[in-house]
Amino acid sequence: MKWFRFWDMHSGGYKKTDHGMIFVKAKTQDEAVRIFEMETDLNPYDVTCECCGEDFAIDEVLEEEVEKDESVLVLGDE
Repeated sequence: MKWFRFWDMHSGGYKKTDHGMIFVKAKTQDEAVRIFEMETDLNPYDVTCECCGEDFAIDEVLEEEVEKDESVLVLGDE
């Protein structure tokens, strides 16, 4: 399993969730996106503002980079 970080890019000038970052544990990025969409009801590839780009940046991170505090949402790590 891998970890994927979804950064809220604040496109359009506002946060899309109450979390600055969301970490998802999944086998692939496609699976992580599906989990993210199911749990947040958001499409991370949406573009709220054309000049700002996609609403979320997605990257793969090492497990030790996964932050676990109240400002972060962690999904798929049962």
